[in-house]
This record gives sequence, C-alpha cells and structure tokens, in this order.
Amino acid sequence: MYDSAIWYCEKVISSLDKSLALHGMILKGSAIDDKGDTKRAVIFYRNALSLYPDNYLLLYNYAVSCERIALMGEAEIVLERALRNRVSHPGSNLKLAYLKKNKGEKVSAIMGLYFFLLLENDTGRSREALRELVVLLYGDAGIDTV
Repeated sequence: MYDSAIWYCEKVISSLDKSLALHGMILKGSAIDDKGDTKRAVIFYRNALSLYPDNYLLLYNYAVSCERIALMGEAEIVLERALRNRVSHPGSNLKLAYLKKNKGEKVSAIMGLYFFLLLENDTGRSREALRELVVLLYGDAGIDTV
C-alpha cells in the first residue's frame, strides 16, 4: 500500500505543476514515515524543504517525523517556523504545546493548548487537549471537571 502511494507521489512530484509537486512531496514523506522508515522520511523532508522552505504542512510533517526519532529540539524549531507561516494550523499548535509540556515549559504549553482549542474545539483531540490543559492549570484535582 505505502509503496504504491510512494510510486504515485513520485509521478506527481515529477510533473510540471509546482503545486501538485508540493502536495506529492507532503504525501510521499508521510508514506515513507508511516511505512516505518522515519529516518529516510526526515531526509526526504529536508530535501523537500529546500524547495518549499515556508510550507507549513511540510514543516509540520517534518516535525512529526523528527519527534518520532527523538529529535525534539529540531521538531520544536520547525513547529515554531510552521506557525510563523500559518499561525492558524491546529496541528502545529497542538504538537508544539505537547513538546513544551514535556520540556516543563508550563506557560508555553498552556498558551499553545488554549490557542489550539480556539481553532479546534469539538474533536477527539480537542477533548484530550482540554484534559491536558485542566491538569496543567489545576493538577489532578481538576480532572474531575472535564
């Protein structure tokens, strides 16, 4: 399945349409990563970002791959860059909030979770983000309120 997706993405990437090529790169990197070759996905995303350095989805997916292989500092830097390009991307806000939480940067995590919840407030991941926010604000005592 992933090999077929990668094959089709390569066809799209080699097209003359720059917009289609970008979307093919986003999908190809995800397919490589989901196939289990995260290190190769990271290399692929780095190369893709040399062509499209400001695309927030490429940056976000690169950060996801970096996080999977414990490149947390790189993931954080890239997510901040993605948000400079598209502050309204819920996934980047959420992922960065969790990275900040794991680093012990409570206020940054709270602000990231708040902003995420402003953008996306009625999904499974928003319910989990709300639980995380309540715990950050009130500790375990607040979990009964969610």
